[in-house]
Amino acid sequence: MISQKRMNIDALGQFILLLSSIFLLFPSFHTLGIVAVIILSAWQIMSAVHLILVYKYFQKINFLKIFIVLIVSSFIWMKWVGDWAFIPVVVLCIWYFYQTIKDVIIIKRKPISFWNMKF
Repeated sequence: MISQKRMNIDALGQFILLLSSIFLLFPSFHTLGIVAVIILSAWQIMSAVHLILVYKYFQKINFLKIFIVLIVSSFIWMKWVGDWAFIPVVVLCIWYFYQTIKDVIIIKRKPISFWNMKF
C-alpha cells in the first residue's frame, strides 16, 4: 500500500513546481518558467516510475507512454510554433497532478496500517 506520507510529499512537490511554471506567462521570466516545467516533468516521470516499480501501480504506464511521445514531438514542434510547444506538456503535467490529488484522496480514505500509525 502506498503510504500517505509519500503521496503528500509528491503532491506538495508537484504543486510548488506547477505554481512556479506560471512564470511562462511573463516574458521577463519565461526561461524560469521553462526550467520549472522541465523540473516538474522530471519529477512526475520519476514519480510514475517509482509507483510502477515499487508499488506495482501499473495505471501510470499510460502516462509514461504519452509523456515520452509528447516530449519527443515537442522538440519538433518548437521549430514551427516556438515556445508554445510547451503548452501540451503543461496540460499533461496538470492532468498528472490532478491524478495525484485523486490518489491522495483515495489513500487518505483507506484505513491506516499498523506500520503507518503514529505513536
